[in-house]
Amino acid sequence: MTNQNVLKNAIDMHIHCGPDTGPRYGDSVEIATIAREAGMRGIVLKDHLTQTVHKAVLTNELVSGFECFGAAAMNLPNGGLSPRCTSFFIQLGSKVIWLPTMDSQYTWLKADHGHYDAIYATRYAYGLDYEKLTLLDGGMYEGRIRNEVKEIVDVVAKADIVLCSGHHTPQETIALLEYVKSIGFKRAVITHVNAFLDDYTPDVLDKLVDLGGILEISNGVLVPLHARQDPKEVVKIIKQVGADNIVLVSDAGQLENPSPAEALRSFCHILLKEGITPEEIQTMIVDNPTRLLNLEPVKEEEE
Repeated sequence: MTNQNVLKNAIDMHIHCGPDTGPRYGDSVEIATIAREAGMRGIVLKDHLTQTVHKAVLTNELVSGFECFGAAAMNLPNGGLSPRCTSFFIQLGSKVIWLPTMDSQYTWLKADHGHYDAIYATRYAYGLDYEKLTLLDGGMYEGRIRNEVKEIVDVVAKADIVLCSGHHTPQETIALLEYVKSIGFKRAVITHVNAFLDDYTPDVLDKLVDLGGILEISNGVLVPLHARQDPKEVVKIIKQVGADNIVLVSDAGQLENPSPAEALRSFCHILLKEGITPEEIQTMIVDNPTRLLNLEPVKEEEE
């Protein structure tokens, strides 16, 4: 696998772009164009406080030969834990629904303890205080999964699109996955687990995979101004649960970081250098995203 073809047909399921209320590397058209030139098949656009379907539709009109997918994160400006708002975003064309990220109680707990998410939680609060969201009726650690969360999962499952867990405690996430498994839904992704390894221990990761979850691993955790995570920690997770249960994402788009395509390219080559095989990389950036997004596999002559 060479520098030229490592990203061939890859899909990055977690990128940020402008316009946003903070600085971004570029808009969706710029980022999609760079990704297409790198040989990628597609990207999923994520904004924390608004849907990205409109961005994706316009990008697909302007960047031919490429697939850009819209999404929505169920933070408070998007309706919070609202099944009706979720249904609207799905009808609009979202291919991915995130449960709360910046507005979760867990995000703010981690921020208070020095996690790099404090950069973004503070930015998106705009100096205001507000009630934070949890998935359990007893808070972050106790109780049953909220009925409204079940309803959100139900509408996502009916649409057969991707559900991403958002930023929540292991207790919340395990309860979520238990419900996901109970209804037979198989497109659940656990958001950048490598960002929270102090809580998401090997036992927790095994439990989530046993419940059918796909673990998202983000290059964004490795970069300066974030956690500067040692890539050997990522290798440990891949070796523990297997590439079949992982998607690699850039989680890029921040102004101070490389373009999402370049971030994902670099991430893959770092992992190759650390002993991950080309076949495992292909599984995590091509095969698993293709299956999760319910896309046709790339035909042999296109590979």
